[in-house]
Amino acid sequence: MITDLSVVEDPTRTFNPITHVGTPLGKWTFGYLIQQMCANAPTIPGAAPITPESFVRSWLMNWQFAQSPNFNTVNARPNITSLILNPWIQSSGGGTINTGGGTVSTGGGTLNMGSGTLDMAKAPFKLLAIVNRIDLSDNVVYGGGSGGEARFVFGALGPGGAPLPFTVIFEYGITVTGCADLKNWGQQWANLSTISNINSDGYRNALEAITEQFVRSDTPFGAGRPNHSALNQLRTNEVALGNPWELREFHLVGPGMPNQGLLAETVVKQTPISTANGGTFNNSSTLADFINGNVSTIMGGQPLGAPGTDTVPLQFPPSTPFAAGSSLNPIGFNSPTGPNPAPGPANMFWNAPGLTTPPNGTVSDLRSTFSLQTCNACHGGETNTSSFLHVAPAAFGQTARLSNFLTGVAPNGTGTFTVNDPAGSGTVRAYNDLLRRETFLEQLLAQPCVLQFGGFLSGPRRLPPPGDLSALRTHMAD
Repeated sequence: MITDLSVVEDPTRTFNPITHVGTPLGKWTFGYLIQQMCANAPTIPGAAPITPESFVRSWLMNWQFAQSPNFNTVNARPNITSLILNPWIQSSGGGTINTGGGTVSTGGGTLNMGSGTLDMAKAPFKLLAIVNRIDLSDNVVYGGGSGGEARFVFGALGPGGAPLPFTVIFEYGITVTGCADLKNWGQQWANLSTISNINSDGYRNALEAITEQFVRSDTPFGAGRPNHSALNQLRTNEVALGNPWELREFHLVGPGMPNQGLLAETVVKQTPISTANGGTFNNSSTLADFINGNVSTIMGGQPLGAPGTDTVPLQFPPSTPFAAGSSLNPIGFNSPTGPNPAPGPANMFWNAPGLTTPPNGTVSDLRSTFSLQTCNACHGGETNTSSFLHVAPAAFGQTARLSNFLTGVAPNGTGTFTVNDPAGSGTVRAYNDLLRRETFLEQLLAQPCVLQFGGFLSGPRRLPPPGDLSALRTHMAD
């Protein structure tokens, strides 16, 4: 995870919309990523062409009205207009937003998405981190598959450039043809650690050569995908628009569907419903039935979120909505729109009565493993993350603060961060996720691409301490 200011505020590739320092639409700006994402959007007869401006307006208007992914009501958060859209329009040269009527997601009604230019170069978002998630890759010894993900994390900016508690994560899918291809992808990231000075053209040029492979509009990773984009999903975490903290997920719409080529709100991965509008499955017998029926998948040893480990279906039992339309986390804040909101307790975790004992662990392990893969528990009580964010928004000139779950021990990741089981079993669990990712990459590069018993990298993902790849763990300012 790269957070060093010499990268995320590189004036050749990023832009400060407040001071106008940098390169408008540089290769690591929010606006450039949007441009590339919709460069190959379809032309639909009788409809206006999709431009970066209309693409972003359509996406932002999802907050203006209630949405219903998987028949689960997600309440409107109309402050998106006053906090994000209107200031952006005004910084682009003036104009106002007219919310009109109807909804974006269903295609019903008429929505006037405002007047005035929306300049992509003036996007009120600061780059916080560039992230390699090769640890989410498939076991590809038998052929092609997923090489994990690569991500850009941005933080929203308020008046004068103050950071808002609102992050946007672009999560791109990496496809590989086999083991050698996967190792080649990992080696490109590992080679960054051989460049002694991160604040150098050599480092930034090498990193750009990596990011362009999944960001650009003609990327081979986008073959067969909507808009020929490699985007798997775009996610947002925020409490700026209203309480409580909420995580939403958006996918590009494919051919033959309403709003083709745009971002549509969808369910959040791995998380059952836990909202006032849809009830909650937390502490329910239904959740126990689901967990007990999927023990081998939940306890399968794959890294959480890896392809093939999506265990939460849209419906469970049949005809009953189960996956959540958004992920809510009941963490309170004294000043939710301020730059440094005071967090309340991290109390969200998942539990259910009558869980069975798995063959490779305890009931507590089963509960914790399921809970940890959900959005709101991973960003809450299961990891004792009191801010709902693993990468916190920051102003220009400030390095993004990383959670203890990521670093092990804040601020330098020199140990392990321990958390008492929130369900009260007495188990103490240790976390240092950046170290776990680093050691995965080290093992990937060290192991030959040969068929061995159990398959390539098929063993447990908890690995020994890393060697000389420590520079890849996180580049943080001194």
